[in-house]
Amino acid sequence: MAAGLVSAIAGFLGSLLGLGGGLFVTPLLSGPLGMPIHHAVAASIVAVIATSSAGGSGYLKRGVPNVRLGMLLEVGTVLGAIVGTLLGGSLSANAIAGMFAVILVYTAVSMLHGNSERTVPADPLAVRLGLADDYPIGHLRLGLLISVFAGVISGLLGVGGGIIIVPMLVMMMGVPIKIAAATSTFMIGVTGVASAIIQVEQGNVDPLLAAPVILGIFVGATLGPRIAPKISPALLRFLFLAAIGISVIQMVQKAVA
Repeated sequence: MAAGLVSAIAGFLGSLLGLGGGLFVTPLLSGPLGMPIHHAVAASIVAVIATSSAGGSGYLKRGVPNVRLGMLLEVGTVLGAIVGTLLGGSLSANAIAGMFAVILVYTAVSMLHGNSERTVPADPLAVRLGLADDYPIGHLRLGLLISVFAGVISGLLGVGGGIIIVPMLVMMMGVPIKIAAATSTFMIGVTGVASAIIQVEQGNVDPLLAAPVILGIFVGATLGPRIAPKISPALLRFLFLAAIGISVIQMVQKAVA
């Protein structure tokens, strides 16, 4: 019940701030509830799969994601997720907590800076692969390389790669932000499956923990969009900074404990 409650809070904050619940699940489970961080990461990645499946299917029905681009970049994210998950199994809880704190700070800087859409020159490889029919897509090779890194972070910390994929697609590759968000949502579920298989084999996935986490995130993610229009931008900004700040403090405390 406690795991479901904190996951609902994570899902609410994530949907309210556009970050996805996975970013807050690990700090909340391993902080207030005192769960082992490896188990918290595993529960988070399972929840990411569930939320991605629900959101991604809705986007696919409306034809929003760039599916061909997403499937190509998934080659990198899946490879990175496998590496990240295996690496996470050999790292101490302190090291994972320290890395999580760094990613949270990166997320804060990235969100406050904003994801400004821009037009980039079309990459000839993207043109040959038929990825740039509706809008130019640039830096395809670099994007694939960064996707590997996003997969590593996803597998290592259970946050989903969207915090890296979306800014990359928008600011570096020139994908419109709505399409970038939908493509990332479509991608992270597939990436999460690769991580989850290894997490199950390592014995980190506890069904009694994962089930309420998934349910809680769904409930929280449903409430966020309904309440968001009633909250002022200034309050949203405060909630964003407060949520990130508290999570960073928790992770730093675990890193140095």
